[in-house]
Amino acid sequence: MSESPTTSSLPTAAARLHRRAGVLLSLCAAAATILATHATLTAGFTSGDDQRFVTEHLLVARPSLSHAIELMTTVHGDLYQPLPMISFQLNQAFADRLPNSRFGVSAYGFHLTNVVIHAINAALAALLAWRISRRMAIGLLVGLLFACHPFTIEPVAWVSGRMMLLGAMFSLLTLLICLGPISSRNDRGEGSAHAQFAQTIGAVSCWIAALLCKVLPAVPFAAAWIAFRENAMSAWKSKLRYLTLILLMAAGAGLAAYTSRVAGFVTDDSEFASTPVVRFLCGARYYLENYIYPATLSPWVPPPNDVPLGSLTSLVGIGEIALLFFAALLLRKRLPTGYIGIVLFVLLLAPFMAAPAARRFAAADRYMYLPIFGLHLALAAALVRASDWLNRRFTPSMPHRFLVLPMLVILLPWILRCWSQSQFWKDTVSRDARVLAMYPDEPLAHYEYAKALNFDDRPNDAMRVLTDALGRWPNNPRLLAQLGEAYRQAGDWRSAEQALRQALKGMPRHSTTLYHLALVLDQLQRRAEAIDILTTLIQSRPGFLPALTTLGRWRIEAGDTTAGVEALEDALRVNPNSRTAHFELARHFMSQSRWQEAIDHLKCITRLSEDDAQAQFQLAIALSGAGHTAEAIAVYDRLIEKDESNIAIRLNRASALAFIGNTDRAEQDYIYIATERPDLLEPFVALHEILAEQRRFDRILEFWQFRVESLGANGETLACLAWGQMLSGRMRAAEETTSRISHDDENLRLAQWTTVYRAAIEKDDSGLAKGLGELASNDFIGEFASPEARWRFRIIESSMAALPRDVKQSRAGRYLLGCLLLEAGQRDSALIAFKAITHEAADDQWTAASRSRIKSIEASARESTTSSPAMPTN
Repeated sequence: MSESPTTSSLPTAAARLHRRAGVLLSLCAAAATILATHATLTAGFTSGDDQRFVTEHLLVARPSLSHAIELMTTVHGDLYQPLPMISFQLNQAFADRLPNSRFGVSAYGFHLTNVVIHAINAALAALLAWRISRRMAIGLLVGLLFACHPFTIEPVAWVSGRMMLLGAMFSLLTLLICLGPISSRNDRGEGSAHAQFAQTIGAVSCWIAALLCKVLPAVPFAAAWIAFRENAMSAWKSKLRYLTLILLMAAGAGLAAYTSRVAGFVTDDSEFASTPVVRFLCGARYYLENYIYPATLSPWVPPPNDVPLGSLTSLVGIGEIALLFFAALLLRKRLPTGYIGIVLFVLLLAPFMAAPAARRFAAADRYMYLPIFGLHLALAAALVRASDWLNRRFTPSMPHRFLVLPMLVILLPWILRCWSQSQFWKDTVSRDARVLAMYPDEPLAHYEYAKALNFDDRPNDAMRVLTDALGRWPNNPRLLAQLGEAYRQAGDWRSAEQALRQALKGMPRHSTTLYHLALVLDQLQRRAEAIDILTTLIQSRPGFLPALTTLGRWRIEAGDTTAGVEALEDALRVNPNSRTAHFELARHFMSQSRWQEAIDHLKCITRLSEDDAQAQFQLAIALSGAGHTAEAIAVYDRLIEKDESNIAIRLNRASALAFIGNTDRAEQDYIYIATERPDLLEPFVALHEILAEQRRFDRILEFWQFRVESLGANGETLACLAWGQMLSGRMRAAEETTSRISHDDENLRLAQWTTVYRAAIEKDDSGLAKGLGELASNDFIGEFASPEARWRFRIIESSMAALPRDVKQSRAGRYLLGCLLLEAGQRDSALIAFKAITHEAADDQWTAASRSRIKSIEASARESTTSSPAMPTN
C-alpha cells in the first residue's frame, strides 16, 4: 500500500536517523504554526462560550485543586469536557487581571496555549502522515499544510476552540499509538504480547482523554480501517483494542447527544426552510470549496434558506461529492496514500456533517480541524508522486526540489489568509461583522451582528442594524427579539415590550425572550405580570437559572417569602454554585436576622470566589450580627487591604472595632472617613461618642468645626458645633451658635439640649428644671426615636454619659435620664426611672415632676390602646 518499499526492521543507526527526522518534522510543523497563527495572540475573548466556560465560570475563574476535581464530575450545559475546562483553569491561575475590562482577565495566555497545542497537533499530523505513507517528504508536507490552512484559525483564535484542539491532539495520539512506529511490526503486522498490551493501554488512555475533550466519533473506525489495510488485526488482542475504543466512542457519543438535547441545542426540522439533505450538501460544499480556495470562511455559517434539492446549489454539492468519491476510486490502486487520505477525510467529517442537520448552522470551521488531515494527506501524496516523476525524468541534484514552488504557491496565500482571518476573532463585534459580510441576505446574520452590538453595549447601533433588517424581513421573530433587547438596554421600556411581544407571536416559547419581557414589565411597574410570565416559563423549562433567581428575588420582595425561597433553592438544585441564588438567600436571611443561615450561603460564594468583595462585605456584616465580631473584623481587614479607600468597609469595621472596645483603631477609621467624606454624618457622630467617653472634649470641637468649614453653616452642622462648644467649656459660644439656628429647623431641639447639659454640670436644679420644662410637651415622647433622628439621641446620650458620677446618680440626674429615655421613645424604661424617683422618701420638685411624667406616659399609653383596632377572636 505504500509508495516505497521498507524493510521489516531497521539498524540502530537508521533508527536514530528516523528519530532525528521525526524531531525535524515536528520542529518544521511547529515553526509553520507560529508563522501562520501568531496574529491570533492579540485577540480577546468573545461572547457566548468564552463567557460560559472561561471568564464567568465560577469553577474555572477561581483556580484550585478542589475546583479542578469538581470540574471532572460536572456537565456544563450540553458539554462534558473536563480537560479543556481544567486547562482554562490553569490559564486563569497565571493570567493578568484586568479589573476594568469587560472580561476581567487578559486573554493572551489562553491564545498562546491554543497556538502551542496547534503546533503540537501539526507535529503529530506530520508524524502520522509519515507513519501512514512511510515517506518523510509526505509527513513534512502534511505538517506544513496542517499548520497553515485557514480552516485552523477558528479553533486556534477562539479561546473555546481549545476543546477541538485538545480533542484532536489526543485523537492523533490515539491513531499513532494504534498504528505503532514504522519499524515495530513483523511481516504480518503483529508485535510481541508485551508490545500489544502497551499499545492497547496507551491507545485506550489517549482515547479516553480525547473523549474528555471533544467527542470525535470516527477516530476508532479510522484507526481500525488503517490497521485492517495493513493486516495488523489478525491477533485477538488487536481486535479487542479496537472494540474497546469503539465502545468508549459509543458511550461518549451517547452522552453528548443526550446532553445536547436536554440543554435545548437540538432543534426540530420545522425550524428550517430546507431539508436535512440540502443542509448536508451545502455544508459539504462549504468544506470542499474552502479547502481549495478559503475566501469565504466565516465564524458562523447560516443554514440554507428555502433551497430545493433540485436547485443549482444542491446540484453543485452533489457534483463535488461525486468528484471526491471518483477521485478516491481512481487513487485506490494508483496512489494508495491519497486514497487513504480521502477515506480518512470522509470518515472523520461524517459525524460532523450530521450535526448541522439538527443545529442552527450549515457548517463550522472547527469541525474541519481534524478531518482536514485526510485532504492534506491526499494532496501531499499527489505532490510527492509528481515530484518523484519529475526527479526520475530530470535527475535533479536536490531531491524534491520540484516541491518548493507548488508548496510556496499553496502555503503563502494560506498564511496571508490566516493573518486576515485572525482579525475576525479580535472581539465579538468583529467576529459577527464577518458573518454579516459573508451572508448579507441571511436574517440570522443580521441577528447575530445585532446581538454582538448589544453585547458590546451599543444598543443604538443594534437598533439601526435591526431596523434595516426588519425592513426586509418584517416579521422575523429573532430580529424582533433582538430589537426588544436593544430597546431594553437603551431604557425604552414601552418599545421593548412591543418588540418582544411581537417576537413571541412567532416563537411563543422562546425562553430568553420571555425572560427579557418579564424584566421589561418589571421596569414598567407591572411586576405581577412579570411574575406570571416567569412562573409559566419555569413550568416549561424548570432549569432556566436566570428566571429562577429573578423570580425568587421578586417573590421575596413582594412578601411571598416561602415561594421566593423555594425558587432560589430550586436554582441551587440546578446549579449548586449559583452566586445569585446564594446571595439572594443570604440577603433574605439577614433581613430576618437569621445570621447563621446567611453566613452559610455567603461562605458558599466566598469559597468559590475569594475575590468577591460584595459577598465578603455582606459576610462580615452577617458575622457581626451573629456575634462573631472578631471574625468579621478579620474579613474587613482583608477587604481593606485590597481597597484602602472603600468608605463603606471602613465604616463597618470601625463600628465592629468600637463594639469590642478597640476604640483606638475605630477612631483611626472614623477620622479617615470624616476627612475623606465630611458629608457623611455617621463617622462624626461615632467620633463624638468615642471622644465623649474619653472626655476629649476639645477634640470633639475640632471635628465639628471642621465639618462646619467643609459643608458650611446650617441647622445640622450648627447644632453639632454647639455641643462641641458646650462640652469643651465654651458655653457662651454654644448659646450664640444655638441662636443662629432657625426656630422651625428640626435640629434646634438638639442644640437646646445643650442648656440642659450646662445646668446639669453646674448642678443648677432650677435651670435644669426650666430647660427640661421648655423642651417638654405631650408630643415630647419619641422625638428622637425615628431612624433618621437617632443620631441626635446618640450625641445627647454620649454627652450626658460624660457628666460626673455624682450628677448622674442624683435625683436630678436620674430625672434627666428619664426625660432622655422618653425623648428616645423608650417609654417603659423612662417609666421605671420616674417611678424609682417617686418611691423614694424625698418629696421635692423632682418627685412632682416625675409624677407628672408618669401620668402623661400612662395617658398616652391608654390613648394608643383605645385607638388601636380590636383583634378578632376565634
